[in-house]
Amino acid sequence: MTFRNLYSYLVITLFVTLPLVSFSQKKELKNDVIQQRIEFIAQQYESSTIDFSNLIEILTYYFDHPLNINTASQEELESLNLLTPFQTRTLINYRIKNGDLLTIYELRNLEGFDFVTIQNLIPFIRVASSRKPDQFNLKRSFKFGTHEVMSLWGRVLEEQEGYTPRDSTSSPNSRYMGDPNRLYLRYRFKHSDRLSFGFTAEKDPGEEFFKGSNPNGFDFYSAHLFASKIGIVKQLAVGDFHGQFGQGLTFWSGFSYRKTADALNVIRYARKLSPYTSRNENNFLRGAGTTIQIKDFEFTGFYSKKNIDANLADQDTLNAQDRAFTSLQESGLHRTPGEIADKKAISEEIIGANLSWSKKSVKLGTRVIHSKYGADFDRSPQLYQKFLLDTNQWYNAGLDANILLKNINFFGEFSMSNNGGWAYLGGALIQLDDRLSISIINRNFQPDYQSIYSNSFGERSDNNNEKGTYVGFKADILSGVVLTGYVDKYQFDWLSYRADGPSEGLDYMLRLQWQVSRSLNVYTRYRKETQKNNANMDEAIHSLRDVSRSYLRFHMTYKASDKLKLNSRIETSTSDYPGVPNGKGFVIYQDFQFKFMDFKSTLTGRIALFDVDDYNARIYAYENDVLYYFSVPAFYRRGTRAFLVYHYKLSRSFEFWIKASRTFLSHETTFGSGTELIQEPRRTDIRAQVRFKF
Repeated sequence: MTFRNLYSYLVITLFVTLPLVSFSQKKELKNDVIQQRIEFIAQQYESSTIDFSNLIEILTYYFDHPLNINTASQEELESLNLLTPFQTRTLINYRIKNGDLLTIYELRNLEGFDFVTIQNLIPFIRVASSRKPDQFNLKRSFKFGTHEVMSLWGRVLEEQEGYTPRDSTSSPNSRYMGDPNRLYLRYRFKHSDRLSFGFTAEKDPGEEFFKGSNPNGFDFYSAHLFASKIGIVKQLAVGDFHGQFGQGLTFWSGFSYRKTADALNVIRYARKLSPYTSRNENNFLRGAGTTIQIKDFEFTGFYSKKNIDANLADQDTLNAQDRAFTSLQESGLHRTPGEIADKKAISEEIIGANLSWSKKSVKLGTRVIHSKYGADFDRSPQLYQKFLLDTNQWYNAGLDANILLKNINFFGEFSMSNNGGWAYLGGALIQLDDRLSISIINRNFQPDYQSIYSNSFGERSDNNNEKGTYVGFKADILSGVVLTGYVDKYQFDWLSYRADGPSEGLDYMLRLQWQVSRSLNVYTRYRKETQKNNANMDEAIHSLRDVSRSYLRFHMTYKASDKLKLNSRIETSTSDYPGVPNGKGFVIYQDFQFKFMDFKSTLTGRIALFDVDDYNARIYAYENDVLYYFSVPAFYRRGTRAFLVYHYKLSRSFEFWIKASRTFLSHETTFGSGTELIQEPRRTDIRAQVRFKF
């Protein structure tokens, strides 16, 4: 049987015979909602290293400590990321008019709360009396708080090129200095949202441990102390933390989504200050900050100073004042002499202030940020990089607004950098009917606008040299049938990477979902993006031509019983890039999740077949992993991938996970490239994690 015949056989098996199994009902699990939110985000990002820690921690916390919907504030409801602004306002108004909800299912009486919304909310909310919250009490926090200790180990089982012995022809940066083990340790104490403190330590594969560049053990250490609602002090952060304001155009540290399959999820809900507990070694703040609330006004001030990774332009200079760096490094990897030389190479100092005012359905804010680095930027830029920063300090200032009027939610932000560059983003979320809502965003980021920590909605992450208009919609066509989609038309007025001239692009997506029953959900999705790139990189004068990628997906989630859940997917891709033949590919996989009789242990797995003949047509697919670890592998070439995750909860205090995965490439003799090269066509990863709570 050929590979493609096997593919056809599996298609028939998975999508014809599975629906014949009897249906059953099961309460929505937190993993279903969390995985869905991650997939919505991950499928738009071409990266296998995205960190979703903040989103996961919020939902995981509310699963373990459900939010009382009779007392939850607007900010707390927004932080769930599961409700639209209209649903949040409807719930708050309902409480004001009718008093406390008596049961969760009373939500069915609220306008705009459909079956899917309520089912997604159930794992994270509860109904209790609306008594006034207790004042902050340190003794009470320590008495009722929870300690959590978590440790992870992982490695690739096959030998990679970076770990092989050096020889006389080896360059210094062709071998890793450390062993292939990944080590991670985290301790955290938390009492509701009032008090949190802890530390994180991590060593990536290839980094040294208690020797060489890391004589003190781990390569990365992080610690935080965070308290909230202490009189007029709404937030207090010491150590490592995040700062997020407005719509992310002026300042937003940490991960933030852009376009997702949830076409209405376009508004940013800034948390101002929040504790940092993730593994990213550069994108966070280190220092102190506080938010003071006086009636309708909130003032946030923060100071951060830390050393960050950067590529120095001249490693030999003895005069620190003359130092310059060509780029910032964000990988956090320090395995080779070259990467170690970039580690914490320059200092970063940031001072920020934010003032906001809110009254009922109106929120206004303004902020000023000053950034300073321990060396000048020396980019030696190409022409398309003409407007990149070439100094060591600058200012950013911004204004934002969020106004909710009846069935329209207006939002936006305007920002400037001290070189005169400016950028704005404005949008609206409109509820035309109970069954139809649309979102609109218009943006204009000038080529000379500069902000290292800008992280707003857009096609690209740097938020400059971009104009565009995005229109999304969600329509409830029939009971249980939802159509969502978006169209994003954008342009780059200045040159950009691989486009030696002004260019434009078009990105659109349609997704049709059918909740057949409580046990069966299916959806199909089509997405296509077209841009202009240089037609031939070898030509002296580059002409532009269209390049495109498109994806078609069919996905089915089926709950066969209280113990067994199945996910089945087929996804195809095509690519059209200049200078290479058109690419085509497909991925087909079958997932299962089985809960054993004692309901203390769960086994999750996948078998995937893929055939993608061009890297430009690669397909990404999120997969289950150990807690707080994220896998979004790219499928490219031809082969199979399988994984198993076993989770056992021994008690309320102790649980562990173990994951094993293997990718095999057919018709290949090696796997990977460079220092990651394996001299056989397979790669096997294993991870083990334990968590102890008391």
